[in-house]
Amino acid sequence: QVTLHVVVSASYENTALSNLQANGVDLSRVELLVRPNDSIWTRDYGPWFVFDGAGELSVIDHTYNRPWRPNDNLIPVYFAQQQGLPVYSHDMYHTGGNYMTDGAHISSSTELVYDEAGSANGMTAAEVDQLMLDYYGVEQYHVLEYIENGGIHHIDTWAKFLDEETVLMKQVWASHWTYATLEQRATLVASLTASTGRHYRVHRVYCHNIGGNYPASYTNSLILNDHIYVPLFGDSPYDEDAIAAYQEAAPGYTVRGYVYSGWLTDDALHCRAKGVMDRGMLRVEHTPIRED
Repeated sequence: QVTLHVVVSASYENTALSNLQANGVDLSRVELLVRPNDSIWTRDYGPWFVFDGAGELSVIDHTYNRPWRPNDNLIPVYFAQQQGLPVYSHDMYHTGGNYMTDGAHISSSTELVYDEAGSANGMTAAEVDQLMLDYYGVEQYHVLEYIENGGIHHIDTWAKFLDEETVLMKQVWASHWTYATLEQRATLVASLTASTGRHYRVHRVYCHNIGGNYPASYTNSLILNDHIYVPLFGDSPYDEDAIAAYQEAAPGYTVRGYVYSGWLTDDALHCRAKGVMDRGMLRVEHTPIRED
């Protein structure tokens, strides 16, 4: 349905094309960005898109919060050059896995953004909020506390905007160390006001134990046009329930699941892919009618 942009280093270009073709991908819909890269986490280092003051699609190039991956950090600039898009860069540390936006001037991250901008850039929380407004048009930035002491602290490991006022959040078993915190966060998010002027509707997806007391990362999905692609973990009853949770929370979307042995509790489909804005899109802003 779309053009598939693939970041690949020159030494793996032929292998990448062979693998895509072997999996039934129409290579006429594939566009390679052949540049050195350091990792598979396109979500974290890839370009962020905005419509600038003139209404033109532009790329914002944040400073990737993994300075030991310098090649990844350059990919947004190379992509913008390839696509003929303006690019604006800033020095503040950030990462795509720790950024959700509703497309209507409200965004959310965990406090990782404040912590890293403070330690790496010497910025206060107020300065971070101002940068998010200046570069991304974020008028209200919901920065939430961590759900656990360790880990990568990316918000996409436990919550996801499905539209301007619907959030899907992880739910775990009662004995898990994040259970109480996740329940508190769900209550908190449900109390916040969305861009529609109403409170967020919070839906839950149960994330079962995939081993070692680590929950499945069903929230780590990809929305692309009218499709939602969900990582599955090979446990049919739980996978089916996850698909059903998305269908209930996002009616009208085609929801598809993909089983892969390499999905982790904090690294799945959303972490490894990201959508590219359609420069010809029409933006429609309205407040949906709700029956409740």
